[in-house]
Amino acid sequence: MGLFNRRTPKHQTFDYKPRYWDPDKEEREERKRKRERLRDQGLEGTKERIRSGFVTSRGGASANRYRDQQIRKSSMTFIIVAVALILLTFYAMVVWMPKLEAWLQ
Repeated sequence: MGLFNRRTPKHQTFDYKPRYWDPDKEEREERKRKRERLRDQGLEGTKERIRSGFVTSRGGASANRYRDQQIRKSSMTFIIVAVALILLTFYAMVVWMPKLEAWLQ
């Protein structure tokens, strides 16, 4: 019966379905592809790169997150210093002010 069988065996396929998706990596790769495309276009690509630099201004969302973290850190430092100065002033008024008044009189 194998003599009349005209069907050829099919090759095996590998069906890989990733379980993890990294959107940051995909975004980086897309930006890299875009840069490569713009680099190959010459003068028009240069104009587009400059225009896109104005739109994203200073790194886009990641720069905003970094800036927000720095502002939060700075604000927390300011609050700690302000509270320390208030406590120091109160302590000076309670402890040293009566001595100063007595000395002045």
